[in-house]
Amino acid sequence: MLLIAGCGSAPSQPPETAPTAAAANFPDADGRTLVELRDSFEQGDVVLSAAMSVLEPGETNRFGFGLFDLSRAQLNEETAAVYIARAGGGPALGPFPASAESLAVSPQFRSAGAEADGAQSVYAAEIPIKGGGQYEFLGAVERGGEIVFADPASPPLSADPDNEVPDIGDQAPPISTPTYTSVGGDLEQIDTRVPAARELHEVDFADVVGKRPAVLMFATPALCQTRVCGPVVDEMLEVSAEASEEIAFIHQEVYIDNELEKGIRPQLTKFGLQSEPWTFVVGADGRIVERFEGAFSIAELREAVSRL
Repeated sequence: MLLIAGCGSAPSQPPETAPTAAAANFPDADGRTLVELRDSFEQGDVVLSAAMSVLEPGETNRFGFGLFDLSRAQLNEETAAVYIARAGGGPALGPFPASAESLAVSPQFRSAGAEADGAQSVYAAEIPIKGGGQYEFLGAVERGGEIVFADPASPPLSADPDNEVPDIGDQAPPISTPTYTSVGGDLEQIDTRVPAARELHEVDFADVVGKRPAVLMFATPALCQTRVCGPVVDEMLEVSAEASEEIAFIHQEVYIDNELEKGIRPQLTKFGLQSEPWTFVVGADGRIVERFEGAFSIAELREAVSRL
């Protein structure tokens, strides 16, 4: 599983105006390999942690990632870009500039422990994946007036044309999700957020898919293998309070009986998911309008919901 961060120091607060890189700020790959590019940058003790595990071949992919120092404290204010290459030392492509997206929500939608334990921002770059196979990546970060490299904290990512995760334009699998009513009002069975968000457990996805627009999120705030489940559920809760009542907002927990050792719930299996969180924005026709793996900003979710 690829993680934005497993644990570590509490992150610094994200800037009010998130930095956005420009390709001109970073050198062109110019046929060099990732190793050659790395050698051309300064060492800055920065780690790049991918917030995703699935790449779609033949598409431009949203590549989400976090930046951390060696103490695992999250970096929020740096300007960054990404270079990619097929695994094995081929010529790199890039730079692909990244924007830093804040995960902050209004205070009334913030869950317990969100500021201390959750990620505060995510970087996102648009990267073209031309075909199937394994892809390596390297970060470049402007820090202290220099461009420093950010080594990846995870192995190469796979672009598999046969992956089972439904993509944009696909029909969403009509899974049944538990509701407040179906568990007799015992929200702790189906929500590890503190406090539990009943608003996100009123509707069974199977009852609305193909009939009403919906946002379906697979996340587990208390058991997340990353630091982003809590923040993205908070974002979903805030957007649900703003949106039309016609749109169903549904949170699905990840692990059977909320116990890691029991494995993932069957709803994730039917979506082909092996990591969390995942969010699917689904039109009234049942087709996926947008999807996010890992972290995203509340602005990104609002924009996707505006297309429903």
